[in-house]
Amino acid sequence: MKREFSSGSGRFKVSSEDFFLDDIAEADEVDIETCSSRPRPFWLSGNMIPIADRISFVGCSIPPSNEDDSLVFVDMENFLVYYPFAYDFGPVNLGSIHHFVVHLNTVLERHPDQWIVLRCAPDMQVVTNAVMMIGAYLIVEGISEPDNVFSEELNEETRNLLPYHDATYLPTSFTISVEDVWAGLAKAMKQGWFSVGGSEHEGFDCEEYDHYDDPCNGDLHRIIPDKLIAFKGPVDHMHNRDWFDENYVRMFHPRFFVDVFKEMDVKCVIRLNGPKYDKETFEENGIKVVDIFLEDNAVPSTHILHRFLQAVELADGLVAVHCDNGLGRTGTMIAAYLIAFRGFTAREAIGWMRLARPGSVIGVQQEFLVEREFALQRAGFVMKSRSSKFILDAGLDGDLKVLSSVHPLSSLDHEPEGTGNERKIPGISEVNQPPS
Repeated sequence: MKREFSSGSGRFKVSSEDFFLDDIAEADEVDIETCSSRPRPFWLSGNMIPIADRISFVGCSIPPSNEDDSLVFVDMENFLVYYPFAYDFGPVNLGSIHHFVVHLNTVLERHPDQWIVLRCAPDMQVVTNAVMMIGAYLIVEGISEPDNVFSEELNEETRNLLPYHDATYLPTSFTISVEDVWAGLAKAMKQGWFSVGGSEHEGFDCEEYDHYDDPCNGDLHRIIPDKLIAFKGPVDHMHNRDWFDENYVRMFHPRFFVDVFKEMDVKCVIRLNGPKYDKETFEENGIKVVDIFLEDNAVPSTHILHRFLQAVELADGLVAVHCDNGLGRTGTMIAAYLIAFRGFTAREAIGWMRLARPGSVIGVQQEFLVEREFALQRAGFVMKSRSSKFILDAGLDGDLKVLSSVHPLSSLDHEPEGTGNERKIPGISEVNQPPS
């Protein structure tokens, strides 16, 4: 089938009426007549959609002919790789955004007199990640603000993109949008956590990020570059090895992280799961281990949140946090810190967490953060105002405790101090267990 683009009405349009239908029928293996009765989604119309000065986007399987060389097509597929845990399909991570921004700027510089057309496959999951990434580019480059990324028309159409699902196979009523992700990115950038083109000391070291993002290299991510790291929980019993592979999953001994953490200036590890290694491996190397147990797939009690927020805020140096997989409990607790101390809304915090460490925050943990957003913000304000009055007491287990007359998180709930794991993800079985 011949596919041509011609300019008109502010867009470049595909001359063939069947272009979109061919792509959908081929991808979904459905009858073409059934497809023809469906309205075409805006982002899958086959039209080249102007995004910004000299930048357009099109969702199509094959780049169209470009006889006058006025267009330069950029395939986004290599930047849109996402490895799902379950029903999640994005957003793509910070490393991918960084590489895309660098690549697109290079293409724009090399072709100053041509329009750059960003192309991806005509699939709504792929298109959603592509539009998210294009919006991230505009935010990173200072072209747009997160609440007004595109033109008024395109901003309306972003609401028709797919919402992002958490990393479970369970149906959910809670999702986040590309707008939530953009807002989280912008909030992090204002605090110097992400940039493109700066030195590694300006908030984001992409080479380091790509290295430790690999599950074979530690499965570790900086969430706040100078404060908080999330990582997969270590285990013992490796027969003097630092790592081993079990059922295609790499497991690490705490020894593996000792040199890494020393280089990063990690001074404290917070362990949210039950002990699966001897903490002496860290502590004999000057890295304190604080145990704050939270049951898998649960939301934290006031007491647990209080202890976690204090331990992070009072630590001298970086704090590395883990549970089993470093996603559910770890993501939730770090997101709570972002809300309490770094000015994030709950949705911004989840958006940033999933950019920095895909799969973070699971199930009812999402709703929990939204429901407790104001209380966490208030608690952070109170705790910061009282920081000079905290009286520290090293308990028998070595954990940090604070003796204060009024609990700054008292507005969260009223359950007695303890593990407080009364809210759990329903319907979880051993077979259908999400990562945590």
